[in-house]
Amino acid sequence: MLISLIIPTYGRTIELAELLESLTCQTYKNFEVLIIDQNDIINLDTIIANYNLSLSIKHIKSTRKGIAINKNIGIKNASGSLITFTDDDCKYYPETLQNAFNYAQRNDDIDIFYGRIYDIHTQKNIMRNWSNSEIKLGKLNFHNNFAATTCFSKNKNLLFDEGFGIGTKYSCGEEFDYIMHALNIGMDVRYTPEISMWHPRLDVGIMSETKVYNYGIGYGAVFRKNLNFPYGFLFLSSSCYQLLQLVISLFKADLKTVNKRRIAFKSRIVGFFTFKNHPIESSILMTVNKKSKNNRSEERRVGKECRSRW
Repeated sequence: MLISLIIPTYGRTIELAELLESLTCQTYKNFEVLIIDQNDIINLDTIIANYNLSLSIKHIKSTRKGIAINKNIGIKNASGSLITFTDDDCKYYPETLQNAFNYAQRNDDIDIFYGRIYDIHTQKNIMRNWSNSEIKLGKLNFHNNFAATTCFSKNKNLLFDEGFGIGTKYSCGEEFDYIMHALNIGMDVRYTPEISMWHPRLDVGIMSETKVYNYGIGYGAVFRKNLNFPYGFLFLSSSCYQLLQLVISLFKADLKTVNKRRIAFKSRIVGFFTFKNHPIESSILMTVNKKSKNNRSEERRVGKECRSRW
C-alpha cells in the first residue's frame, strides 16, 4: 500500500527540514511525500534537495495561498491509496507510518482514521487527553477525539472546503468541515491510539489574541455551515466552556486569559451568525517536480542514522 503524505507549507524552513528528517526514519518505506509549496519569498529547493536521495518527493509549487486549497492540490496529485495531511511543523516517530499501514490493513471497511498527538519521550499527551482505546467517531463525540494532522483517509474524492482554513476569511475550520462532512454522508471514522506523532502544543493560553479571534470566527462559521442538532449541541457546549473558563480566570485574577476567553467566545458567536454559504473554488495553478527514491544502500545508511537518533 502506497501512502501519500500531503504537506502544505508556507514560511517554514527549519520545521519542514525536521519533519523530512523524521520521515527518513520511517520503518515503513512505501510512501511518497507531496510538498505543496506556497512560498513566494523562501526557496525550499535546497532543503528538498537534501532529501531527494532518501525520500520520494513531489515538490508542487502552488501559486495560491490557503491550507484547504493546497490540501486539495495534494489530494489531486497523490498516487497512494491512503492519504494523510500533516502540518509542516510536525514530526513523525519511526513507527508512525508502519502503525498506520497495519491499522488500515486490519480495518478495510474504515474510511478515515485519526491518531493522537503524543510525546513519546515524556509519555504525555499533547493538546488533548487522548483515549487509550479505539473510538468510533460520530457527530456527538468527534470533537475531542480527532486532530487534523493525524488524519489518514482512504477516500480521495472527499475534498476540503476552500473557503475555510489559514489563508481565508475563516482562519480555521477546514479540518472540522472535512470530518463533519464525512460523518454527514455516513463514512466510518475512527480514532486509534496506535498512531502517534508530535506537534507543538497549541491552545488559547499561548495563542495571540488575533489568532484566538480568527480561529473563533472559523469555528463558529463551520458549525453554522454544517448545522444540525448534534453539531448545534457541540457548538453550544464549546461556547459555554469558553464562558466557564473566562469566569475561572476572572476568579484567579488572570486578566490576560480573561480577555482571550472573552475573544474566543465572542468570535465563535460572530462567526456563527455572520456565515453565509460560499462556493468552493476549483481552479488550480501548479507545477510538479517529481523525485524518486535512490537505491537500497542509501536506505540502509539512513536507517542506521535513525536508530541512533531516536
